[in-house]
Amino acid sequence: MLPREVEIQLSSDSKTWETVHIQKIQVDPRDMSVRQFRVASQHSQPLKARYVRLKALNYGDLPAGHNGAGGKAWVFADEIVVE
Repeated sequence: MLPREVEIQLSSDSKTWETVHIQKIQVDPRDMSVRQFRVASQHSQPLKARYVRLKALNYGDLPAGHNGAGGKAWVFADEIVVE
């Protein structure tokens, strides 16, 4: 299941974080396909940071009709690109 929301935060010291992007995602609980999803933040000026943190709010309990109904949803990320 895709996460319900993704948040991108930046920091120069890993102690103080600034949220630069929040993206809500429409999740269809009947769609059990494996797929890619792009989260992108567009700014008029380049942002500078030493650290990038990505937070993903998972779907929660899997709904009836899903292969894992009643269990907790997982979020897997295998590639994060920062330009």
